[in-house]
Amino acid sequence: MPATPRDAVRSMRGADPLAPSYPRAVEAAINRESAWALANVARAQAVELVTGTRIQAVEYAIGVAMDSHERISRLEERARSEDPVRADQIAGYRNAFYTMSQGLISHMPYEF
Repeated sequence: MPATPRDAVRSMRGADPLAPSYPRAVEAAINRESAWALANVARAQAVELVTGTRIQAVEYAIGVAMDSHERISRLEERARSEDPVRADQIAGYRNAFYTMSQGLISHMPYEF
């Protein structure tokens, strides 16, 4: 229960007891516009979050591909001194992996 008449008026009409009271149609229009603006802000934040997540996913995929390419290249260099035929096979695998990962990464933004 409100303690003073001013608190009672504030609880009935909102935070400011001196605020003008609008007709119900005007208040409904204000509420509708406010809800529309809040919905648009939420949509914009969602788009920003999704875009950021897509960028992070592509960056991660590129990092993994580069690490894997580096590992295959080191394996090829080790094999080059031991068995040149095997090193050529590994070089073929490395080239195939590079081509495949390049194609997957280039199409990755469109798959989301």
